[in-house]
Amino acid sequence: MSQAPGLLQAKFTHPRYWFTWLGYLCLRLLALLPQSMHVPISRGLGRAMYQLGPRRRHIAETNLQRCFPEMPTQQRQRLLRNNFAHLGAMLIDLSVSWFGSPQRLRSQTEIRGLEALLDSLNAKRGCILLVAHQTAIEVGGQALALALSDNEHELLVMYKRNRNELMETLVQRGRRRFTNKLVPHSDMLGLIRNLKQGAPCWYAPDQDFGS
Repeated sequence: MSQAPGLLQAKFTHPRYWFTWLGYLCLRLLALLPQSMHVPISRGLGRAMYQLGPRRRHIAETNLQRCFPEMPTQQRQRLLRNNFAHLGAMLIDLSVSWFGSPQRLRSQTEIRGLEALLDSLNAKRGCILLVAHQTAIEVGGQALALALSDNEHELLVMYKRNRNELMETLVQRGRRRFTNKLVPHSDMLGLIRNLKQGAPCWYAPDQDFGS
């Protein structure tokens, strides 16, 4: 739909971007898999992240301990493992939302209440779509952007810039499939301006992992 930033730039051949390129390639390959393979592969990815990501595992364990101090340790461990299983599913969803066909994205998602949103937009009333920053956020935003595009509306997406320049370019390319409107989270005036013009604005408060 929009002109995405270019990937074929000399600076992106630097070794510091090689790991990012590897992740990008993996996402492209995951998008080619049939839907029947998504669940077993997402579980495998979740187990791998649980084993290979001690820092993230420690953060999740600490959060669960602080939020549910009375919960038995075994039950908290089940929640922890389920969390990583959802992270594995998130990677599958991300691959489909960035590289899957529009038909595939429509078939794998369901939007409820779209009519109420369209009624407001057709009446030129802007809407803030306040979204929980959870694992389905990427595929959910992409599915909504596609549905609004089908109805001649363009979703404005607020996002946080990535310090990795290649990752920033990849994110923009992925999210610009069905909308031209990507606004940095620091540009609140841009959000207000689009609301006044009757636009739907996707706003997801970012997570703060602290120091």
